[in-house]
Amino acid sequence: MKGSGKYILGVGFLSAFFLLYVHINISMFTLSYSIGRESSVLTQKQEQYRHLKCEVDQLKAPNRLAEQIEKQSLVLDLPSEIHIIQVPKESSSNLSVLEKTSVHSFGQGVSDFFGRWINIAQAKTESK
Repeated sequence: MKGSGKYILGVGFLSAFFLLYVHINISMFTLSYSIGRESSVLTQKQEQYRHLKCEVDQLKAPNRLAEQIEKQSLVLDLPSEIHIIQVPKESSSNLSVLEKTSVHSFGQGVSDFFGRWINIAQAKTESK
C-alpha cells in the first residue's frame, strides 16, 4: 500500500502538469489567433485611413477648388465699399448706431493701411 500511494500521487502530479501544459498551449493559440485577427483589422483600417487622407488632400487641392468655383460659376470679388458700424461702449449712450456709421471705399482703407507702413519705411532723399 505504501508504494501504491506514491504511485497515485506521482500520476496525479503528472496529469496536473500535463493539463496545465495543454491549457497554456490552448491559451497561447487563442491569443495568437486574436492577435492575428486584430492585426489584419488594424492593417485594413490603416489602408482605409491612407485612402481617405489622400481623398481629402485631393479635395483640398487649390486646382480642385478652382475647378469647383468655375463649375458653380461663383463670382468672388473684393467689395467696393466697406461699411463700418461702431457699437457704443455703454448701452446708455444717446447716439444711435446710424449716426456712427461711416462708408469708406475699399481701396482707400487698404492704401491708408499700407501708407502708414510705407511712410515709416521710406528712405530719406535729402542731400546735404
